[in-house]
Amino acid sequence: MKIKITPVLKNEKAQTRNSIIDSHARLWMSACLFAVDIFSVFIAFFISAQIRGFHNLLASIEYKELFFLLVLTLLILFYNRGLYPAVGFHYVEELRHIVSGTTLAYLVLIAFTFLLQTTNIDSRFVLMVAGLLSMGLIALSRYLIRRLLIRWRLWGEPALIIGDLHKGRILLDYFWVNLHVGIRPVEIVSGEQLEAGSANPLSQTQPAGRIKLLTRQLSSMTALVLMNDIGDAHQLAEKYRMLFHRVILIKDQSDNFALTNLQTLDFLNVIGLQVKNDLLSRSSQIAKRIMDILGSLLGIVIFAPLMGLSAILIKLVSPGPVIYSQPRVGKNGVEFHLFKLRTMHHNSAQLFEAALERNAHLKEEWMKYQKLKNDPRITGVGRFLRKYSIDELPQLWNVLIGEMSLVGPRPIMIDQTEIYGEYINHYLLVLPGMTGLWQVSGRSETTFSRRASLDREYIERWSLWLDIYIIFKTFKSVLFEKNAY
Repeated sequence: MKIKITPVLKNEKAQTRNSIIDSHARLWMSACLFAVDIFSVFIAFFISAQIRGFHNLLASIEYKELFFLLVLTLLILFYNRGLYPAVGFHYVEELRHIVSGTTLAYLVLIAFTFLLQTTNIDSRFVLMVAGLLSMGLIALSRYLIRRLLIRWRLWGEPALIIGDLHKGRILLDYFWVNLHVGIRPVEIVSGEQLEAGSANPLSQTQPAGRIKLLTRQLSSMTALVLMNDIGDAHQLAEKYRMLFHRVILIKDQSDNFALTNLQTLDFLNVIGLQVKNDLLSRSSQIAKRIMDILGSLLGIVIFAPLMGLSAILIKLVSPGPVIYSQPRVGKNGVEFHLFKLRTMHHNSAQLFEAALERNAHLKEEWMKYQKLKNDPRITGVGRFLRKYSIDELPQLWNVLIGEMSLVGPRPIMIDQTEIYGEYINHYLLVLPGMTGLWQVSGRSETTFSRRASLDREYIERWSLWLDIYIIFKTFKSVLFEKNAY
């Protein structure tokens, strides 16, 4: 039996790794995360103590005891939630566990000190402020240490991909783009099924033995096994579980390895796969609406001066109204008027039609993206407003009155419902949003069909934590990415 082994560490990926780190990758990643967690908690304690006026924090035995007790509690809770080393966690899932674990740890500590009367009111105030700061600092420090170690090629446990070479190559690219999840594929192995019932399956002359030898050479204890059918799961698990410490079975979706929000449920003799639609939960809908109301009110107050200044600039460079409204398709197909700061010339329709008639490339670009990179309709001020999404700020009013949400599928125009494609029914289930997966996944350079696919993915995976993640990433995209127009 022939087994084909294809190396994938080429060009920029062909970097020498520390074999000791590779052999103990999970321990190394856990240690790095634990170190930044401790540092984050210490900084949170220090800042909260300064706010309260305690300037001798390091000399206080009381705070030293609280700090070490908190670190121990966090270590237990975070480990129990899989946050060490958090392999396979997307930032959204990790954020949820960080907030819940940190909240519980501080509540336990506050309750403990209150019952034993070991601290005063000032100390409990410091603990509450430190708890709020810790959530953000831990999440931020984990993000930064990952990015740093990824750049130094010191993050991720080595893994072997087993399966079809073409699909394996796509999976490899996916994990190399998303190294923050902690999986770093190093080889693709493709071949016929391993011989069952071999007299010595781990002999180096047998395929299984060759894979075992390869795992030792690559310090890989994890296998990513591609399966064509979900019914093959048991057979593949039995085949490879004796060769690897961890076997991760992956079912591709037409060469798309996106998350599907599946959860496994173990009923002893029965294994179930659970699919949840949190958008149908009444409590989730209420929580999302509360976040929309509070967020839109806060945004209107904060950005009112910026919108006022933008309005003045718009009037100076082009005649016409400051606010532009356009009918869009909302939840359940209900039409509403979307508000934006006007960024186009007053005769934009004529300019647009003339440009498409003159230039076939522009017409092709419009059909593909439903946007134009060099749109002749947009004013000079309008380009600046669009680059930083300032023109979208009036939509905070749409959010406040319940026509839109802070996060959701981007509202489509009336004539775009047909080209939206098969996912239009998903779109109509929710309120359109000011931002969404599309905005943080390439923005204007994402094709319209890909935009529809991202909207479907958002709806299927929705959670309040995903909304929070998208909001924070939107600020990063607006400030630092250059592909908005």
